[in-house]
Amino acid sequence: MATTDFITFRKFADQAYAKEFSVVLERLAIPYEIESSGLLNPMAMDAAREYYVKIKGIDFTRANGAIRAFYAAQVQQAEADYYLFSFSQEELRELVEHPDEWSDFDYALASKILKDKGINTEEKSKTVLIEELNSVKKEKEIPRFTEDDLMRGIMTSLVGGFMGVWTGWNVLNDKIILPNGEEDYAYSEPDRKRGGTLFAVGGALLFAYVLISIILIYKVS
Repeated sequence: MATTDFITFRKFADQAYAKEFSVVLERLAIPYEIESSGLLNPMAMDAAREYYVKIKGIDFTRANGAIRAFYAAQVQQAEADYYLFSFSQEELRELVEHPDEWSDFDYALASKILKDKGINTEEKSKTVLIEELNSVKKEKEIPRFTEDDLMRGIMTSLVGGFMGVWTGWNVLNDKIILPNGEEDYAYSEPDRKRGGTLFAVGGALLFAYVLISIILIYKVS
């Protein structure tokens, strides 16, 4: 189970990529957790799931620096026929300007190729950062914990209130680190309100189950 000490560091659409990335963290001795969006929505199909690699907030700076250094060393060993070497300068710039769409290795190699050609990729970093922040904001506006998810969560809570408490708490409190290093909630305000509702309902049902169990045990004894 994920703890509130861990915050999303990287997001992947493929579980294999998430595990491959976690190997880098293991080599750096950085504690991590991998969480599937399927935990928040058990009804989600595998193809719709996302995988979140989470680390502690205090490790973000160290992880970013260490991973950049790790891949900077790895690109020195890139095969001569690696596909990025056939990219045009414009394609490489496009890659560097949208790092979230590429692997860390590809981003590091593209930056190196451009740098070797005398092209400074850092001059656009502020623009890219603004674009990334806007992208995160737009993504947050898309409902990720819908009314249907809330109803499914409540129905699940009828069987056992703990699941509703756990899911609601995660939606309400889960956080991410923005591209500029600031911490923010992972879910939009409407999603968090629904998460709070599920947390309250699940908590009430869990309390009722515990109370009824105590009463029954007391009567039997």
